[in-house]
Amino acid sequence: LYCTSIFVLLDPASSYHWYTGTLSMLHSLAWFIIACRSDPGTVTAGNVRAHRALYACDGGVWPEKMCSTCKLMRPARSKHCRVCNRCVARHDHHCGWINNCVGLGNHRLFLAFLAATTAMAAYGAALGARTLLAAADRAGVLRHKVYDIHSSRVQLVSMPRAYVTRWLLHVYPLGVACTLFMCAATVLMLLFTAYQLWNVAAGKTQYEVYRWRDLYVQLLDEALQRKQQQEQSAGGGAGKQE
Repeated sequence: LYCTSIFVLLDPASSYHWYTGTLSMLHSLAWFIIACRSDPGTVTAGNVRAHRALYACDGGVWPEKMCSTCKLMRPARSKHCRVCNRCVARHDHHCGWINNCVGLGNHRLFLAFLAATTAMAAYGAALGARTLLAAADRAGVLRHKVYDIHSSRVQLVSMPRAYVTRWLLHVYPLGVACTLFMCAATVLMLLFTAYQLWNVAAGKTQYEVYRWRDLYVQLLDEALQRKQQQEQSAGGGAGKQE
């Protein structure tokens, strides 16, 4: 749809975008296939000792626990994925986009896929906007020739943005829709990629973020319960003294 609505509007001087755009799409598709087929770091009976040595349980945040499905002692930072039906070392999350878990074995591949897809979306958004504006300029929509009676010269006057937008929506609705979609995809991909890189820089996974949040809520509830018990005990002791 993008090819039939944007690429067909390219002028001969910009025809190289047919090749660079196709290469960008193939590059993103290649990383997508690699991420889909990659092993996220499956914990098996043959490598569980190595994973447990790499990420040892601390008895606190990561207690000793056996996976009831895999019948293996889980390494710290691992999680059993119900969708993939396997334990994944340094589990980050299960990505429905690639239909695969993201973990110790393929986190770098997943980040490469995010970077390639973000670059492709940004390229498509910029190319779409540039191509549509060039088409409007060739049609004489961006600027009109106006005769100035005071200077007796013909001048080019820029048309209002609302007029140009209405013209593009009327003449190239699919091209505008594809460009807006690529712009939205670029923003979303940038935000998710930035979130992933932030977690990597902090040395934590998405699963650990949720786990720490749940642990914080649990500790807060326990602290409130202890405070209430102390207040009740103090109140009961005061009543007996009276």
